[in-house]
Amino acid sequence: MQRYITILSGFVLWSLCIANIALGAPRAPKKFYLSIGINHYQDPYWRPLQFAAKDAQDMAAALNASFDGGQTLVSDQPQAQVRKDDIVQAFRRLKAANINEQDTIVVYISAHGTIGQRVLAEREKTVYEKYLVTSDTYSNDPAEQGVSHHELYQWFNELKSRRKVLIM
Repeated sequence: MQRYITILSGFVLWSLCIANIALGAPRAPKKFYLSIGINHYQDPYWRPLQFAAKDAQDMAAALNASFDGGQTLVSDQPQAQVRKDDIVQAFRRLKAANINEQDTIVVYISAHGTIGQRVLAEREKTVYEKYLVTSDTYSNDPAEQGVSHHELYQWFNELKSRRKVLIM
């Protein structure tokens, strides 16, 4: 009888494992980061920053030891560019990796910021917004290539994790 119960309990345990795999049981929580630092800009209006890229690299190095994965986007040389599309793609990759709401997410951004105008066509109204200045943002139209804080917050809030921090 004891042997029968042991075999039965082993079968039940094995069945539960298979059922969890088949049903897509949640994986253990993981830790991911996105670290962005922009020192150099195409528009001479934006003076180069001295330590933004270094700070982003240092943050990534500190997190890398205990995190499961991460991305670092830096403009540490004049020819190195971090554009809006690079940031969009990085958030998409982060969102794809973040499948568990118990994951830990750290997003770190060091760059210039500015205020720019944006026209709301549906309301025929001009509003002022805060923008992250990317490598190819021009001072006369930050809304064109800059990343609005509204967009950043939207992408950040779309992440599934409930354990996340945005440092700007």
